Amino acid sequence: MAEDQRTDRIVLEVQHIEDESFNSRLVYYTSKHSVASLSRGRPCNLKNLDLVSLQMFVGFPEWENYLHTIRLKNQDNEEFYKKQTITLVEVPKFLKGGFESDNSRFAQWLRVFDGLNNERPVPVPEGSQFALLQQKAELSKFTEEFLVSEAMKMSDREYELYVEKKHARAEGADAKAREMALAMLMDNEPIEKIVKYSGLSEKDTLELRRLQTDPSKK
Repeated sequence: MAEDQRTDRIVLEVQHIEDESFNSRLVYYTSKHSVASLSRGRPCNLKNLDLVSLQMFVGFPEWENYLHTIRLKNQDNEEFYKKQTITLVEVPKFLKGGFESDNSRFAQWLRVFDGLNNERPVPVPEGSQFALLQQKAELSKFTEEFLVSEAMKMSDREYELYVEKKHARAEGADAKAREMALAMLMDNEPIEKIVKYSGLSEKDTLELRRLQTDPSKK
């Protein structure tokens, strides 16, 4: 998500899952960005919102084009609301639909995004915006915590479950480490050795020793 000088919102998202909830998800994400553009306590003056959704599947085989612009319209096909635009891009339809000769800037961006999505960067001019994007988007540059935190912003239950399991594993590992440290403390092992083999910090290890020698302070 980005904001221009007028604080209008520009959103780029990638959709991987094709199911009957796709349209609903798209409307839901769009509404979230619309609500987020409001300032609390001020009149309901929504900012312009341009949401570009790259579909990594063909969601509308009955439509000939791969690029679709969606706005709210009335029964006479007249625009009802101009501040919200959804641009749907069926990437596989573009890649396999005989558009190889399309070298427009938009087409170049689509090929780059598809390469990033499949972790197979495409050849691009050195020093170009495309090269910079591929460099910045390397997964190895991001920590697992950052990727999970970004995914959690989507509020999908799958990601919530993933994080819950991740925390449960961390808590289990911490409990095992503390158990090992306590056992080594009972054997009067050096603090440095306990830190090395249990994985606990020196501070936590010293705290365990303090609690072991004075149980009343637990």
